[in-house]
Amino acid sequence: NRRTDAHALVLALMAERCAGEASRWAPYIAMLPACVDHMPHEWPAEDLRLLEGTSTMRGLRGAVAPGAGGQLPSRVGDGFDTFCVPFAAKHGASFGFPAERDELYDLFSWATGVVASYSFSLGDKHESMVPVWDMLNHVSGAANVRLNHDAARGVLQMLATREIAKGEELVNSFGELPNGELLRRYGFVEEPLPASGGGGRVSRHPHERALLRSKAVVKAAAQLASWQNKREGTRRRRLVVRRGLFRPYFEVRQAPGGAGGVEPEPALAAFLYLLLCSPTEFERIARGGAEGARGKTSEAGTWHAVAVALAGACAREVEALTDLDQGFDPINDRQRAASVVVRAERGCLLELAHACEAGEAAARLQARGWCARRARNFLSFRRWALVRNPGGEGMKLVHRTDAVRHLRAFLK
Repeated sequence: NRRTDAHALVLALMAERCAGEASRWAPYIAMLPACVDHMPHEWPAEDLRLLEGTSTMRGLRGAVAPGAGGQLPSRVGDGFDTFCVPFAAKHGASFGFPAERDELYDLFSWATGVVASYSFSLGDKHESMVPVWDMLNHVSGAANVRLNHDAARGVLQMLATREIAKGEELVNSFGELPNGELLRRYGFVEEPLPASGGGGRVSRHPHERALLRSKAVVKAAAQLASWQNKREGTRRRRLVVRRGLFRPYFEVRQAPGGAGGVEPEPALAAFLYLLLCSPTEFERIARGGAEGARGKTSEAGTWHAVAVALAGACAREVEALTDLDQGFDPINDRQRAASVVVRAERGCLLELAHACEAGEAAARLQARGWCARRARNFLSFRRWALVRNPGGEGMKLVHRTDAVRHLRAFLK
């Protein structure tokens, strides 16, 4: 898996650094940073505490989806005990690893930071470091090259995506990452800039993101739920898990440049709907029936409750963030980066909360909930059916009550 593969690369880098000039990669390693104290897992405690409640801190503590990219740096101490210590006990002497635990940890932490910020994935799981290519910077929305990996031909290319002038900087894209992830993985943030930055480069606002804990969502929903006993709450949470809707954290994303407001993760709407729908409707859904209350008034009431619960969950998460008032004056680059992340994530949460309180979010949440179930089968509540068009070309999405009529038309 990616986590194991990434740690194998960390151990290999540790061994090559310990080999010194004898390593075939010595010139490349000399180009790498000698320390990674710009990355949050190396920050001193007084600076790191500013990130409490942010997606950066939660990622450092393990809120990274299994199999997803960006596994490092996450749970660095756990990785040290799980991968590095056993390997060093068996092979450390042959590779020249430090005998002292503190020195070994410092080497492992350095290699973890370098692999996190300089490596990239090839195929489904392989983490690789390619000298010189990893020197390209990232600017959101301004990349002029892309990586092309053809495993069948054994080809790795960096291709231009547009005409590049002589002397112009080559700019790569690390992905549509929010500042919290850029800080955790690479140790930098993109501060809001005017439409055109220095040197003629354009720097757009990254896709900001905040994380809502499922615990905060459940607590906010429990205050509004029509059920008030532990057994009923347990039944609903179990159905949420069976429907594939549960996860420890839900994402709240902001559109680029703040345009279009915030976009809650689609599964979040369905998650809350199951927790807040009426007992009668819940029983029908639990038996495999369609979602959506029998009456439009009842369904609208449920979605209004979803919006209110979501506003309450956002308020809880805002309280968990460090309070950086307007008078906060960062004294170093680490604190400046932390303030960018905290204020961006606070802005995402507050914007969604205000939309919910103003009554603007209920319809949007309903659309996002249906969208989630349409897009992925394991989220389906069986309300919709995908049927082939009568002409024989393409498919269309129809309500299940219309599916039989469309099927008959196709058979004719």
